[in-house]
Amino acid sequence: MDEWLFYGLLHNLPVKSPVGNNYISVAPPTDPRVEALRSRSPAFCQFVDGFKDQFQQRAQPGLLLRNRNISPLHEDEDVLAFRNALAISSITQAWQNYVGYGNQLEYLEYSNYFDIYPYTLAKDEQLLRTHTASMWGGDDAERFQGQTSPELAGAWLRGHETFYDEALFAALLDRWVERYVKQKTGEWSTHALFRSLDMAYRASAMPQLHRDAFGTNLALWVSAFEILVHPGTGRANLEMVLNILVKQSFSAKSLEIHHIQL
Repeated sequence: MDEWLFYGLLHNLPVKSPVGNNYISVAPPTDPRVEALRSRSPAFCQFVDGFKDQFQQRAQPGLLLRNRNISPLHEDEDVLAFRNALAISSITQAWQNYVGYGNQLEYLEYSNYFDIYPYTLAKDEQLLRTHTASMWGGDDAERFQGQTSPELAGAWLRGHETFYDEALFAALLDRWVERYVKQKTGEWSTHALFRSLDMAYRASAMPQLHRDAFGTNLALWVSAFEILVHPGTGRANLEMVLNILVKQSFSAKSLEIHHIQL
């Protein structure tokens, strides 16, 4: 199991079983791939087992595991691309369930559920380190107490129900393998896809202060669509986006684009 590296922790995302492929995965803290790390690193155990919610109820984070044999194109890019693909596949499923069944709190409808905790295990496996835009440092894990994000409803993932769109996630994982494992980097559409997913991740975050303050998110969604359809040279615009959307079929006729005057 030593070919797997612990990359980081998703403090708002409990998972009952691993999600991913042979190269990258989100797994529960009980996953056998971290047994050796648990046995040699008390800091790791304190870190992954030290999470509670704001009312001191035990919380189980998801662990980001990455195969050490992958050579990343750029530092962290492959992990974030995987995280974004899973997040958008889950958000798509969540809003589909909300529209169909109306129970929003049972699903992962915002990208905040997939945020990576700013601390992780240091290379010496004895300390916790952080490297963010505002700080860089290390701390002893002995007194570590992690907390889930209080603005998010608790994610209670039911064992009999997949929390993400399986078909969409499988398709995105195939493209992920092409780019980050086989390193076929010359295809512009794949490059645009993962840049677009990164923007869509930001667009899917829960608005601050007021739940109806979605204006900034909508602007980011515009950017995500324009990045996705960008031809590689020149510029993307509204017409190019609509030409893609109008070709899609919807189960509800009211969602279809019949004619828009540009």
